[in-house]
Amino acid sequence: MSPSAAEVQSIADERSIRNLVARFANATAPVNYDAFAQLWLPSEEIQATWSLSEPFAMSASGVTDIVAMLDKLLAERDFFVQMVHSGVVTLDGDRATGRWICHEVAKGPGETYYNNYAVYEDWYRKLDEKWYFARRDYKYMFLDSTPFNGSSCPLSRIVDLESSRTLKARLFWENVFPIINDRQVFANAEDDVVNINEGTLIRLNLFEIEWVFVGSLHVFVPVTPVSEHGR
Repeated sequence: MSPSAAEVQSIADERSIRNLVARFANATAPVNYDAFAQLWLPSEEIQATWSLSEPFAMSASGVTDIVAMLDKLLAERDFFVQMVHSGVVTLDGDRATGRWICHEVAKGPGETYYNNYAVYEDWYRKLDEKWYFARRDYKYMFLDSTPFNGSSCPLSRIVDLESSRTLKARLFWENVFPIINDRQVFANAEDDVVNINEGTLIRLNLFEIEWVFVGSLHVFVPVTPVSEHGR
């Protein structure tokens, strides 16, 4: 029996919310303030809220203050990564709630170390067919601040991975390697590609748009077609 329209919509809504949570983690490693701001409810009537519990209790309301809070938390970190291990989503029309187990690791400023497990309790709102965070509460369960070994390897922000065009082409190397025949260095970056470091990029035609593969990140980014570069 085919699923009903309501069941299909429920699947689509839950998938969108799970993608929202993944985009939150992605926008913090490395930090992308523009992508992060787009995750929060833009309504002027109902301000989004983000809070952390003790021992680092703080909160912010409204997109501008939420982005400022992110900067306060991460600006001086040598590195930061958030891993979302599991989550449960409960839908209720154009509203939903979620609960996620998270693990965060960070270093800096200086010899400051941060390793924790926590729960994110979320409230979401759907506005103009798009899901946003209405509220996120981060509740610490375990915190370890003892030093750990290893060196951070800062990443440059290559491209805004939250653009719909880029999301369509976030394919892993193993999945596309068989169809790639041409390798070349792409030196003339357009607006869609920023801070490209030296290296070999792979060009192919995908979804009727030309994409360049950034091998070190396992990500495709859109570029202006070759003919417009005069190549």
